[in-house]
Amino acid sequence: MNFFTRLLTHCASCASLPVLFILLTANPQEVRAQEAFVGKWKGVITQNDGGYRSLYDFEMYFRQVGRNLEGRSYVKVDEIYAEMELTAFVMDDKTIQFTEVKIVDSKKVDNLEWCFKSGKLTLVKELGQLKLVGPWEGFSAYGPCIPGRIILVKEIPRA
Repeated sequence: MNFFTRLLTHCASCASLPVLFILLTANPQEVRAQEAFVGKWKGVITQNDGGYRSLYDFEMYFRQVGRNLEGRSYVKVDEIYAEMELTAFVMDDKTIQFTEVKIVDSKKVDNLEWCFKSGKLTLVKELGQLKLVGPWEGFSAYGPCIPGRIILVKEIPRA
């Protein structure tokens, strides 16, 4: 019989102890790592030679869901855009792996298909700003997309 089972056997009013135990044994570094990524990030996404454009406006929004992150990405160039639902896994206190899973809204020109992107982004602090940077790759209805890089700056909420 483990410690918890013995404790619950001898304490009739201890029904909330398992929850307390989970809270006390949660890894605080993991929670802080997730919190570092939560929020709004704005910047650019690049696409190597041969893409529709070489530079696009790009935003990502993350919220914590359990031990992972969920959110949206938003890419825009000229008058076309796509908003995508995404999921992300916190790999460590400086790295996430994200994957876009669904187009929520979009406007595009004929013969263009939006790329469902995925990538590993690294958290860096540069000149007092938090940034997420890293390569991306993806696929569309036409097959693999021409990859590029993501460079985002965390927006500080204002009152």
